[in-house]
Amino acid sequence: MVIWKGGVIPALSILPSSIVRNMRCPSCGLHHPSQYETCVSCGTSFNQMQASVPPVSQVPQDNSSPPHTYSQEPDNISGHSQGGANGYAQGHVRRRHTKERVHHSGLPIALGVTVAVVILLLSAGVTIYFLTRPTDDQRLYNEGRQQLESGQYAFALKTLLKAQAATPNNPQVLLALARCYVGVDQIDKAWDCINQAQQLGSAVVSEPKLASDMANYYRQHQQYDRALELLRPLAQANIPGKKAELADLDALWGDEALSNNDLPLALKCWEEVRELKDGSRYSEVDARLTTIYQKMATQAIAARDEETALTYLNRLNAMAPNALCYKQASEIYEHKGQLDYAIDQLKHAMDLGANGDTIQSKYATLLDRRGKELIDLGDTSAGYGYLQQAESLDKSLTKAKVVLRNGKVVLDPQNGLASLSGEVWNPGGNTISYLTMRTELWDPLASRILWQHEQKIVDEFMPPLAENESRTINLSCGIPLKKDTVAQMRVYFDGELYKSYQVNPVLQGSLPGGFKARTGATRLVSPQVSGTAAPQSVVPGASKAAEPVAKTAGPEDKTLKELDF
Repeated sequence: MVIWKGGVIPALSILPSSIVRNMRCPSCGLHHPSQYETCVSCGTSFNQMQASVPPVSQVPQDNSSPPHTYSQEPDNISGHSQGGANGYAQGHVRRRHTKERVHHSGLPIALGVTVAVVILLLSAGVTIYFLTRPTDDQRLYNEGRQQLESGQYAFALKTLLKAQAATPNNPQVLLALARCYVGVDQIDKAWDCINQAQQLGSAVVSEPKLASDMANYYRQHQQYDRALELLRPLAQANIPGKKAELADLDALWGDEALSNNDLPLALKCWEEVRELKDGSRYSEVDARLTTIYQKMATQAIAARDEETALTYLNRLNAMAPNALCYKQASEIYEHKGQLDYAIDQLKHAMDLGANGDTIQSKYATLLDRRGKELIDLGDTSAGYGYLQQAESLDKSLTKAKVVLRNGKVVLDPQNGLASLSGEVWNPGGNTISYLTMRTELWDPLASRILWQHEQKIVDEFMPPLAENESRTINLSCGIPLKKDTVAQMRVYFDGELYKSYQVNPVLQGSLPGGFKARTGATRLVSPQVSGTAAPQSVVPGASKAAEPVAKTAGPEDKTLKELDF
């Protein structure tokens, strides 16, 4: 092809240069057939001009232009040649410039850029599609959730089971399956799915509606424990409305347990209602807990479980102080030998209106016993103050003329003999010129005297006992006792009971405290001492706690600790 001024024309066959020059008039440029020798227009002779036209190989070339391959193309193209060598050269330049213009037009570069951009966009789109396309298990999960939302539980179950087969450890699929099982009334399988999801780290907090539906099902079937277990995580996560729902369910179950006398369960439920501070029945918490605490304290007292009884009595007194509860707590502390606590509880009962001669007399008796304890411990001033206060409250408790200071009873494990030691001290302002002391060994289980001894501390043959003066005593029991024998040593001054000491405190302390431990003790009967089992009467002014409390010879008295009998 040759680019010419008029456009693109097909190239002619290569002819001899003479024939090519004879076909076109060098003067006017008119083309003629090859057999013409003169121009029909201007009359120019082709033969005359042939000598003046240089051969094609001698046509001047532009050294600066690149080499071309059209030198052998014919010049006798109709209507476009400018004649001879000049016409050929001009045609050659035009072709070169036209090619340059085509080259610099930018069409091939723009087309390549466009194609590259299109390919890049297509590749990116395909990549994004494959990366974001849901996997089979995710597609099945999404499809199952849509079926769940539309209430098609059976179809959703079938779809989600396929999703679970693809990903067995997906907690989201398990929770969705639980909802399906609830919809088809297979609650046990739903519960299993929830447990598996929890083990995989996903609780029902992510599915509040599922938890509420299952909790409602369990509530209707009176399976309150499972219902509470489902709602409790939602309440802890502060999901709106779930605390109130949990509290109401607790109250319902607590009342049912209370009616069945299941006090521990009722206590657990109502204490959770108090902690939640929500629900339609929160205002009933104090009344319900008061009833439960009172019932549990009564049961513990009947079972002689002192620690449990004190726990619930103290809770009752902290919630709603009650004189009866304070009196019961005082009695337990007295049995435990904790006289300070017993006095404090009884004082609270008196402050709440539990007055009367019985309460006041009991309070005075406790003060008297505590005073003597302090004197035995060497705190004579405080102890004597307790004795004076007890006498002012109850005139029947005459202030002792003497007290036994640092009194102690010890059982020798080698020979089984009990010994009493201490100081007979005169705290009053009067000189004592006559004083007798009687000591007896008492078996509280058999309610009898095992041994007794009487001696004179001051008489006509001994000097009187002046104020703040004391005399030391050391007395040993006349009969041996077994190491596990429970006995008391009672001390009388001038016929009045001063105090009772526990003979074997080591044995008492070794048993795990309280009424509960006494039920397992074995009764030990000490040998009777002939002629000493005289009937005993209550000594005026003695503590009521000094009366025999085990007249039925029960074995529980083995664990009585520091009781002044």
